[in-house]
Amino acid sequence: MPSLALKNLGSRIVVFFSLLLAAVLAVVFALVTTSSYQIARQQNSEELALGERVFRQLLTQNRNQLTQTARILTADFAFREAVTSNDLDTVLSALDNFGRRIDADTMMLISLDGILAADTLHPERVGQSAPVGELIRVAELQGSAASVMRMRDEIYQVVVVPVLAPEPVAWVTLGFIIDNALALDLQKLTSLQVSFLSREEDGHWSLLASTQPAPEQAALSRSFNEGYLGDDAERLLLPGFASLVSPLEEKGTVVAVLQRSIDQAVARFDPLRATLLVLAMVSLLITVAGSVVIARRITRPINALAGIARRIQAGDYTEGAVEGDPGEIGALAASFNHMRKAIASRESEIRRLAFEDTLTGLPNRAMFNAQLNQVSKLAQRTGEPFSVLVIDLDRFKIINDTLGHEAGDQVLQVVAGRLRGVTRDADILARFGGDEFVVLLPATDRQRVGAIVTRILLALDQPIQIENQPVDTGGSIGVASFPGDGKDPSVLMRRADIAMYSAKRSHTGFASYDASLDEHRQEHLHLLGELRKAVDENELQLYFQPKVDLVARETVGVEALVRWHHSVRGLIPPSEFIPFAEHTGSIRIVTRWVLREAIRQCGTWLARGLSLRMSLNISARDLVDAELPDAVDAELRRSKVPPGLVCLEITESALMEDPGQAQETVRRLHKLGVQLAIDDYGIGHSSLAYVKNLPVNELKIDRTFVMNLSSKNADKAIVRSAVELGHNLGLRVVAEGVESERELQLLRELRCDLAQGYLISKPLPERDFDAWLEKGSWLVQRRAPRDRGEIAHV
Repeated sequence: MPSLALKNLGSRIVVFFSLLLAAVLAVVFALVTTSSYQIARQQNSEELALGERVFRQLLTQNRNQLTQTARILTADFAFREAVTSNDLDTVLSALDNFGRRIDADTMMLISLDGILAADTLHPERVGQSAPVGELIRVAELQGSAASVMRMRDEIYQVVVVPVLAPEPVAWVTLGFIIDNALALDLQKLTSLQVSFLSREEDGHWSLLASTQPAPEQAALSRSFNEGYLGDDAERLLLPGFASLVSPLEEKGTVVAVLQRSIDQAVARFDPLRATLLVLAMVSLLITVAGSVVIARRITRPINALAGIARRIQAGDYTEGAVEGDPGEIGALAASFNHMRKAIASRESEIRRLAFEDTLTGLPNRAMFNAQLNQVSKLAQRTGEPFSVLVIDLDRFKIINDTLGHEAGDQVLQVVAGRLRGVTRDADILARFGGDEFVVLLPATDRQRVGAIVTRILLALDQPIQIENQPVDTGGSIGVASFPGDGKDPSVLMRRADIAMYSAKRSHTGFASYDASLDEHRQEHLHLLGELRKAVDENELQLYFQPKVDLVARETVGVEALVRWHHSVRGLIPPSEFIPFAEHTGSIRIVTRWVLREAIRQCGTWLARGLSLRMSLNISARDLVDAELPDAVDAELRRSKVPPGLVCLEITESALMEDPGQAQETVRRLHKLGVQLAIDDYGIGHSSLAYVKNLPVNELKIDRTFVMNLSSKNADKAIVRSAVELGHNLGLRVVAEGVESERELQLLRELRCDLAQGYLISKPLPERDFDAWLEKGSWLVQRRAPRDRGEIAHV
């Protein structure tokens, strides 16, 4: 009978479709199982990687918050005063107040010899060695240090910052604890199990914090100590969990372990597999048509989900799964969509952080360049003009250095708000970094550009209130337009930058790009290229301008000034090459040549019995050159010149470029015995409150105050004040730019010590200067020039 039944067409069809359906169901089941495991593994890998990025970002934010708070604390005058006076009550109060602002868990003050002077967490440790000795050694080299480390039985993220007054007098340490609370916070953010382990000196690993239940914690600790942590980062540290080990410091003694349950990831697909088995059994008892319908109904959504998974893997989150099915497939699609949206949201936030300036909320350089490329491509197709504006703030570095980085950040935020207010919605505004902003003006002609530039300059000229004090700033704007100034985005940006520097040099507020600016720039670059040749072939020459003692009425010194006699161009004034040499760093070779020749000349005069103090100008670049004091010492030894016969003149603004390095260079020069002078006093950005802390010997009053001495009472009052304050500090006071007998007489009446200027003599080459000395208009000093303590102020 069975054979007869199989011969029946209907039976054969039933058997055939039954077998076919069984095979299809088997294939579908295999596909679903494979896809489920692939999706689960992919999801685990992505969530572990994303969780690590979130954790790293949290550590970075905590480190920046600790560093910023520590720097604000160490910059506080009252705190520094309490540290230097050993007022521990005030120190502890300040540490506690600043710590509570950011919920810091540990705050310490450490002496320079590494002994705890104050500890808000463990007061009983005061007097013991600080547990952050290695970080202090790093901070001594780098200025500050940050790390994750174990202290006692706890892990802390700490920073170490010096207390400067102005040299380091102590170290401040702030830290956040890394404990179960942080692990739970990370678990809420990432939906991962988080553990923190630390390796003892004997190699034993200790589990210090974890979100895992107690049995899993014991198993994880055991797996570390049994050698599971090796070179294979993918190796399972705990059965049933996908794991990722993330070292928290360079030596790898403190690690975070992020884990995701494999069973939980796969378990969400169990209902689907069970449903498929039931459907398979039922389908074998129904008609072929029903079996086909059921098979299609199962495989089609699964294949759709697999396709969506592949698109998600490729970074495409636009298309979601259809959730119309009320059954298990619909639930899976809904879960899939939730996962897709979550991953898309996290990547969107990461992308925002990558393309947005976090301080001002403006697009950053990467985002602006991408938008500029898009506008440029569109303009090249349509021929529609657009312009690029490069804006650089004036005096921002001075504000940042004198008022602090927090005030500088406030200025940048206010400027960003003002720029938003004067630009259109269609305009693209971005911050490139530092104090540089850029604006892209699409579909804008030159007339419209001029109006926008005017509004921007007016907005920037308005004072900014910082701590209830008005702060003046301004801006220099460079403009380059498509297509007249270039068609390539990088060319437009470079030419707008050139125009901006032209506006900054000429103090005009703004400048549009012109081809002559490139030519002028090329000319200066060519000159700088020839500068080394000029030094090697002795095209440079020193001129000397005498400095006379107004009391003794004798010549006591000279100022050495460099001139360039170019073999083709003739005499090139210093203003044509010195500023550009300073900007490019080529000033170093000029300074070395001037030092060598000036000290050699000083030695020549000394051998003839002429004791003239040689004054030389030192630039900001020279002050941050750690080799400058050694170079000066070598030249003094070579020419056998006493250090006291050399005076290095430093401008106030040069001292403010990098105060820390400048003070170190000045300290080393003073230790050599070299005289030091503050040049152009009165037009810089410091004051005698700053000067009094420097080992200087001389103060030079700028010529702008001397030239109007006889006609403006205000300038006379300024000169009188400078002379009196300089004398009270024990400094020689020099007036430069003296051009009339009346000015000279008034300077004597004001008890100014020294003077120089065209009334006495213009700068002269060596031979002409010797002739001027022989002429005898002023007596020539034959003894060592008087120091600041020897000058009689009568």
